[in-house]
Amino acid sequence: MFKLADHDGNEHYIMSESFYRAHNHKSPITKNELDYYDRGQWITALVEEIEDKSVVIKC
Repeated sequence: MFKLADHDGNEHYIMSESFYRAHNHKSPITKNELDYYDRGQWITALVEEIEDKSVVIKC
């Protein structure tokens, strides 16, 4: 699981592949893509509330 924050300080999460499968979603980003990003870098993401968390479902 990875925690991201938006410009308002709201937290959003990238979950494990098994989490996405259990909720009928495809993982929005690969580990290689995550490794490419630097801390503080901006990404555009679509989020959805799942299990009381703001979960990234598309990047």
